[in-house]
Amino acid sequence: MAQADNVLFLYRNYVDEATLTASSAATPVDRVKDFRPGRVWTAAGFASETVTVDCGADVQMTHAAAAAFNLNAAGSIRVEVSAVSDFSTLLYDSDDVEAWPPVAGFGTDGFGNSLGGYPVLTGINDYRPYRVFAFGETLIARHVRFTFDNPGLGTGIQVGRLFVGLGVQPEVNFGYDWSTEWVDPSEIIDTEESFFIVRRKKYRVLRLSLPRLTTAEALGSFDDLKRIVGRSRDLFVMLFPTGSVPTQYRTTIYGVPIENGAISNPYVNGFSTSIAIRELAR
Repeated sequence: MAQADNVLFLYRNYVDEATLTASSAATPVDRVKDFRPGRVWTAAGFASETVTVDCGADVQMTHAAAAAFNLNAAGSIRVEVSAVSDFSTLLYDSDDVEAWPPVAGFGTDGFGNSLGGYPVLTGINDYRPYRVFAFGETLIARHVRFTFDNPGLGTGIQVGRLFVGLGVQPEVNFGYDWSTEWVDPSEIIDTEESFFIVRRKKYRVLRLSLPRLTTAEALGSFDDLKRIVGRSRDLFVMLFPTGSVPTQYRTTIYGVPIENGAISNPYVNGFSTSIAIRELAR
């Protein structure tokens, strides 16, 4: 059984093949299937909107997630899972949870001194909005409903990416050689007569190794992860699923693999692999 604080990979997304319906839509709701977080679904209304995911049949699912939304600190998200389309009986109900929890408590956190409070959701702020919902067990269900509430949000609710599917945590955590970096793809143009910068969105790259997978993990979930995601699908990676909120925000990546190491068998009954994920930023 995987440990709650071990790295979490969300890799099998049923949203991509599901039928989606929205309470309203100024842009198509199928945009939440797009890997590009900037291709958002925009609701026609303002205060409360829903997106319902119909997987077409009962499937196994462990997690849901929403990324690249525009809800602010007053907003909330609710996720409901049901085997029936009218949601009259629920297998999981998150109730309303804050879309943007405080990213640091008052005092000192793992990244230095902090006065706490919510992030400033303006231009150059590099926080990436996301929410991950753990069902606590593997559910067999067909229908998932996301409800987005944001009283007073005048621009209309927007969501860039939704996830409903499977997550995996290894029994032995990642290696101590993990790293994370900010990449700035901006260009500096310097000539004899002028100097200017073409600014582009910064993104993170997370690299980690898994030094000891069990046979069941290597030839089961992680083989599925490599097969399904490869280097052409997206995934969420949470280094510290039960860590403090600021640690989670600074180390959770939604993106695509730029390196997807082979599953190797360096010693008897022991397997290893590695992965590097490039963040997809709105």
